[in-house]
Amino acid sequence: MKRIKAVEGEPLNCTAYEERLARRELGRFQKSLRPRLAFYDTRDGHTRPQNIVGTVRLDSRTVLDVSPKTMPDTDWVTSVVELMLPSRSSVSGSRSGSRSPQHRNLTDAIAIVYADRLERALRTEGPLELIERQELVSGTLHGKLDLARWTRTSVLTPNRFPVTTSRLTADNSFAAVMSFCADALSRDTRDAATGARLRSLSQSLRVGHLPALAVNASDAQRQLPPQWRGYTDVWDVATALLARQALVGAQGRLAAFNVAVESWPLLEELVQRTIDTMALLAAEEGMDWSRGHRLPRPLLRRGDSEAVEREARDVIPDGVLLESGRTRATFEAKYTRLNGRPAPRGHVFQAVATAAAHGAREAVLIYPERIPPVVFGVEGHHGVPARLIVQGVDLYAYRPGELTQAQALVDALRQVHSLPANRSSP
Repeated sequence: MKRIKAVEGEPLNCTAYEERLARRELGRFQKSLRPRLAFYDTRDGHTRPQNIVGTVRLDSRTVLDVSPKTMPDTDWVTSVVELMLPSRSSVSGSRSGSRSPQHRNLTDAIAIVYADRLERALRTEGPLELIERQELVSGTLHGKLDLARWTRTSVLTPNRFPVTTSRLTADNSFAAVMSFCADALSRDTRDAATGARLRSLSQSLRVGHLPALAVNASDAQRQLPPQWRGYTDVWDVATALLARQALVGAQGRLAAFNVAVESWPLLEELVQRTIDTMALLAAEEGMDWSRGHRLPRPLLRRGDSEAVEREARDVIPDGVLLESGRTRATFEAKYTRLNGRPAPRGHVFQAVATAAAHGAREAVLIYPERIPPVVFGVEGHHGVPARLIVQGVDLYAYRPGELTQAQALVDALRQVHSLPANRSSP
């Protein structure tokens, strides 16, 4: 298996044929996921992956591994896995596997996490079995007899009983989805031991049944029944994977997984979790902070002019911080490397306009690499907002329970009115 290493925003270093394969598969993946930003561009005649990190299979012999453009020197794969799964579902307890963090990819990390969770669930809960009702005609009387039907046929076949029976079976849609994911990951992971574990676990999940070659996409959107809450962590991974896949190939065969994720939403998810952590830290200091809902607010008031009405726009922040139930700050997440440069004018204007529309005292711009908070005064808005805070959070070093970056934002917001405003441009 050939693996092509790539970095977001950098030209692919591969043959012309492989570059065409990359454009084709990234285009298919883009059509399936419908991201806000395209997964590649072709400026200067070179193909550059963008807004995507992880593994994309180009053909049966070639895989494209895309690393973040922030070029983290830490285990960025674990951070991506943490952020693509629900916040209740930390992967910190999973074993890291035989590869060092620098040599792991997203597929390997997901496979290890999934194997660990499925093995634990099977050990504690056993297979997922449902009670299935079955109508049949039997030579022995067991189950509930359909007396009316038997009476009509008893003259000719008195020893054939139409009955309804109930039985426990592992052949159900939930088990099929989990088994499907285990089989697909077992083929894609480079770790032979993890692949063998997943194949064994898939068989244990649906004993006596053939492998699930395809699943209904709607099954992955269902809620797991409460009696199976021991499988919640497994279901979280399975649904996160299936939300990113075209499940069956053109000939009906099981398609390989593309374990890749859109980068921008990862930063937005980190903003939401950072606000929750900020509220927790603020509560210890007696402040009533909480995370608010991301609701649209009109930026322009409609007038008599059709042109004004046609150009009216709503603004939706990427995060909202409430103080005693009122909007204190709005957050805008920008998946852009500043590289020591000021924040782009468009980012500043969007952050300030969104804060003004929501009546927030502070506007916060968040970038995906560690930058200490810098506070700027905002003129001409009569205190709404009064300040703009620019901060970078280390997206690809995220771990649940990490407090440093949230604490820096809490300190900046708490002390913002006692700090002299930096009048220079952000």
